Amino acid sequence: MNVSIVIPVYNVENYLARCLDSCISQTMKDGVEVICINDGSTDSSPDILKEYEEKYPDFIRVYTIKNDGVSHARNFGVEKASGDYILFADSDDFLEPDVVEKLYTKAMADGSDVVICRYYDVREKSLTGTIIRTESKVYATKYEDNFDINEYKFELT
Repeated sequence: MNVSIVIPVYNVENYLARCLDSCISQTMKDGVEVICINDGSTDSSPDILKEYEEKYPDFIRVYTIKNDGVSHARNFGVEKASGDYILFADSDDFLEPDVVEKLYTKAMADGSDVVICRYYDVREKSLTGTIIRTESKVYATKYEDNFDINEYKFELT
């Protein structure tokens, strides 16, 4: 597996389908998995997750844990992930169709351990989400045991 998209889910019934649809629409399909961690949702999020997992069993895996916060859910997702790279997305995010392909291609070309890109906060009527824009610069670096993160800062616009 090349890339695992890890998505913590908690009471996001209004945004979840859009997020999952954006994962399904990725141009890079081979070697990609989506790991959804239901963090004890009490709305219809678990039903939406079940529907997508049944429709895309080779692409989407769903785990349910007791509500313990987004950090715990992300860590749980990392434990279940089989990808060489992990892309974190929030359940109200939506991804541009080529973001996984562009980030993975950049990582492979540079032999990078970490690849990051800019994002835009998008607000549409009652929908708030984040769209990851791949036309913007992509930053990549090799991981070293000790490095100054300030060297890798960039400005978000």
